[in-house]
Amino acid sequence: MQTYLLKIYHWFNKWKLIFKDFLNDVWQTLEWHKMTFGLNYTKWEFSYSLTTEKETYTALESKFYTSFNDFQIIQDNKNIWWFDASRTVIGEIQLENSWFFPFKVNGSDDTDFVFNLFRSFENFDIINDQFSLFVEVTPVIEESSMFYLRSSLHYYKFRTRLFFRFFKYIFSFKTGSNWKKAGYDYFRDKFHKELFETRIYIVAQATSKETAKWRIRSIFNNFWVFKNYPLNQFNLRIIDSISPDIYRDSKKLGKRYMLSSEEIASFYHFPKNPKQETSLLKITARKLALPIWVPTVNYRAANNWEIIPREYPKDMNIVWISDYRSITVPVWIYDEDRLKHTYIIGKTWVGKSKFMMSLIIDDIKQWRWVWLIDPHGDNFEEALMHIPEERKKDVIIFDPTDEKFPFCMNPLDLKSNESKQVLAKWFIDIFKKFFWSNWNAKLEHVLRMIFLALLDKPESTIFDIIRALTNKDFRYEMIECIKDDVVKNFWTNEFAWWSQQFNTEAIMPILNKVWQLLSIDMIKNIFASKENKLDFRQMMDDGKILLIKLPKWKLQEEIMGFLWAMMITKIFQAAMSRQSEWKDHRRPFYLYVDEFQNFATETFNEILSEARKYGLGLTVAHQFIRQIPQKISEALFWNVWTIVSFRISPEDALIMKQQFDPFLDAYDLANLNQREFYCKLLVKWQVKDPFSLKTMYIEDPVVDTNRIQEIYNESRKRYSRSLEEAKKVVNAEQKDVIKKIEEFVEPII
Repeated sequence: MQTYLLKIYHWFNKWKLIFKDFLNDVWQTLEWHKMTFGLNYTKWEFSYSLTTEKETYTALESKFYTSFNDFQIIQDNKNIWWFDASRTVIGEIQLENSWFFPFKVNGSDDTDFVFNLFRSFENFDIINDQFSLFVEVTPVIEESSMFYLRSSLHYYKFRTRLFFRFFKYIFSFKTGSNWKKAGYDYFRDKFHKELFETRIYIVAQATSKETAKWRIRSIFNNFWVFKNYPLNQFNLRIIDSISPDIYRDSKKLGKRYMLSSEEIASFYHFPKNPKQETSLLKITARKLALPIWVPTVNYRAANNWEIIPREYPKDMNIVWISDYRSITVPVWIYDEDRLKHTYIIGKTWVGKSKFMMSLIIDDIKQWRWVWLIDPHGDNFEEALMHIPEERKKDVIIFDPTDEKFPFCMNPLDLKSNESKQVLAKWFIDIFKKFFWSNWNAKLEHVLRMIFLALLDKPESTIFDIIRALTNKDFRYEMIECIKDDVVKNFWTNEFAWWSQQFNTEAIMPILNKVWQLLSIDMIKNIFASKENKLDFRQMMDDGKILLIKLPKWKLQEEIMGFLWAMMITKIFQAAMSRQSEWKDHRRPFYLYVDEFQNFATETFNEILSEARKYGLGLTVAHQFIRQIPQKISEALFWNVWTIVSFRISPEDALIMKQQFDPFLDAYDLANLNQREFYCKLLVKWQVKDPFSLKTMYIEDPVVDTNRIQEIYNESRKRYSRSLEEAKKVVNAEQKDVIKKIEEFVEPII
């Protein structure tokens, strides 16, 4: 025999009727096969259970899911049949008279009988008490005339006995002829219904056997609603348990009696409103099956946690697991579909980071091009530990907290095939986020002229923004390099007037904000150099692994946002430069951004809509929708094809429900368990109906500090410089800037 737990879906009506129909369905196919339904209580948790023979489980499972599509059957992990025999008793619930005589089937229609049972359980000792109500049923199919004859004779025999036993009561309710007709009609109807050999018993474990007996009597009191005096009622017989295995003890109970599916469903069914039963083992979020044509893969199970695919297709990424109805199936996503972007939303600690890590690890194993921006540092370090020896030299580490070896990067370094207008717009978007409410059209115009001019001047740096506003000699030098007539006219003829008229609105705010950033040693050491050791376009073409660490707990939010904005600008700048390359030659690369709200700028709208064309696939994650501006939120839902929703807030669930209609409601989206999520997956340009998945189990890698140091050193050799060298460059760059800032007391004409 095998025992399973039944997880109830939170929304459920027609409680008795559906269970009755389920029993009728079972009766037609599983005759003479015993099964035991249980309602169990232990340590403040209620659970339903099913015990059946191994050979009949598959057929029974199919019947169960036909009737209860949203429920789930899982292996018993609670050992519901095992009790402490020294303090356990069994209460057998028997019919007082023959099963030919009806008890009050509709006795619990006014209130939910199971609801009352739950309330009885709640008054018991949480730590020591354990209870189970078991209903053992065996479908009986017997159509022979002898069975009918025996049953008829049995009926008349007991009817006569009952008549004489309760003679004085019978006539107080009905005339003898009316009672005779009612009894025979009941018997005749029952004989033509689906019948089950039935046995009902309660098992109670308490601090002592005497206490357990009182507990059983308390539970049994709920059965008085079925009393149909003087015809039939339930009685209680208490016996001691002699074995910790109650299933073995149950074989020694009294005779079974024949009950119809309607009679069984009157006292054993699922609760009327499971959502109200907070202690009930239930499915809080609906499970959805895999749609057709979703790519899956053969696998083997290494242990209880790990699923290992038998093959790793080169054009796919195997990352998730479908466990619909406890059937485990790994699911993959095609590489070409990932270029249409993936959007992940979910609360803290629900599995978003692990979701991304499964993608990243598979990309690294499959020699794909991976770029990660991590605001925590955990994914960054885990990715480092999964770098194989042969890819160690492919890793580029951007870690601002590595202060002894600052990165060497010049965001104003312009390649010949890149658009200055687009880059200038992106730089403006970066600064727009930092100015917030102080932003105005005049300030934007000055910044645009600065960036367009500096992008024409070779070896410009961020320090030159200050020089352009404070140093007349530098402006002369800059004007000679400007190629655009409009920009040149601004600096030659208009700037003097602008600096006089809008010093407060445009000039001084820029100086204050830029100098505020450049006063931070970390920013200066990274961006002061005219040299740009990091060629993002070359990285894309060579298939490098870029790992960007921007830990919020070490960096100020403003610094982190600035660094991110600069990095994403250079990344997309490099991606757009691939437009001159034949489409089939653009090797795809994948950018992962966790805590996306920290880095959302208006430039990202353009990236979402255009990145796919240049072989850039985005995977972004954050916690709730209001974290990002509405325009960016709208752009996400317009341009992202694969949507993943972990557990989210009720407020967000109402919004995300629109993406998953009509398959899910807001309650499902707001009540997923950890690691579980819903997915609308793009498969070969077709968005599939949503389905349920969970993240793959990823073992925490063994931290090898020596190996991490080796990878750091390889990256430092190529893309960083020593702190001493960085300081020399910074001192040379800022010397004249500081002097001019100190002298700048009025507009420069």
